[in-house]
Formats: sequence, structure tokens, C-alpha cells
Amino acid sequence: MNNLMVLAVFFTLFTSLHGTIPPMKGGPLPEKVREHTEMMQSEYPNSNMAHIIQKWVVDKQKAILNPEIGINNLETLTTSFPVLVGKYADAVNVQTDAPQQLQAELFDGPWPTLTMREFYLENSYNQFELDGMVYGWIEVSGPESLYTGPYGTFGMGGHAATFVREMIDSVDAYVNFADFDNDGD
Repeated sequence: MNNLMVLAVFFTLFTSLHGTIPPMKGGPLPEKVREHTEMMQSEYPNSNMAHIIQKWVVDKQKAILNPEIGINNLETLTTSFPVLVGKYADAVNVQTDAPQQLQAELFDGPWPTLTMREFYLENSYNQFELDGMVYGWIEVSGPESLYTGPYGTFGMGGHAATFVREMIDSVDAYVNFADFDNDGD
């Protein structure tokens, strides 16, 4: 019985670890990722960030095909963005240090698992770096039900865009959004 349990634990750990290995450098994109990328390119063709990523992909393809360039000589694509942590007007018992914890979890570390920044660096072989700053708590004017809609509707009928707009307007005086201009326009 003990041997069977040890074998089951080993099998579970081995398959979990084996299943999280990232693809080889230059390997083909999984079909679902390729489809999603094509959909994003068709729906947001004029996005400046989309142009930056497209150029980076072309450069990567050239580096794969031309050993003189070398995949390891590619420039790291770095992008930075703000994270706004909102609080409904009727919120109670809010964890006061949540924005600081979120900053550590997403960007700065240390975090028990990888930070989001570390995850993307590792899985892109140090070719895609995320950075950012968490701002919060930002209190909005309305109750939760205004922004999320009636209970059980999963946000349908809510005003999520208003929630985001209120947060942006609230921090606009002290957050320099130009710091997050990833394409220099």
C-alpha cells in the first residue's frame, strides 16, 4: 500500500513538473496561441504596442533563421504598465496592505512562487520583461452593485468601464501615465 502511495505521489509530481516545461527556443506556437494572436492583430491593427510586438516577432524569426544574428542576441522587449486597485464605496474590512502585496506578487518579489515579471522573463528566455507600479486603494463613488451588475449576472449589466474611468480620473493628478508609454508616442 505504501509503495502504491509513493508511486502515485511520484507520478503526480513528475507529470506536473513535466507539464510545465516551456517550449524550446524558436519552436512553433501552439494553435490556440496563434489563433488568439491573429484575432488580436485583426481587432487592434493600429495598436502601437501591437506594432512593437510584431516587429519583435519578425526580428526573432530573422534571428532563428540567421545564425549570425543569434537568438540570444535579441533585445529584450520591456513593457511597463500601471495597476489600479479599486475599492467600492460600500466596501468593508478591506485588507490595507493588499496593494503592497500585489506590487510584490506581480513585479518586485520576493514571492513564494514566481512573480508575474519573473514568470514572463523565464518563459520567454529573458526576451520579454514586464514591469509596473501598483496604485491603490482608489475609492470609487458607487457601491459594488453599480459596477458589477445584479448578483448572479457575472458583470452583465454592470458599469465596469465607469469603474475604470473613475479610478483613472482619481489618480491622474499624481500618476504620470507617460511613464507607461511603451512605444514613445
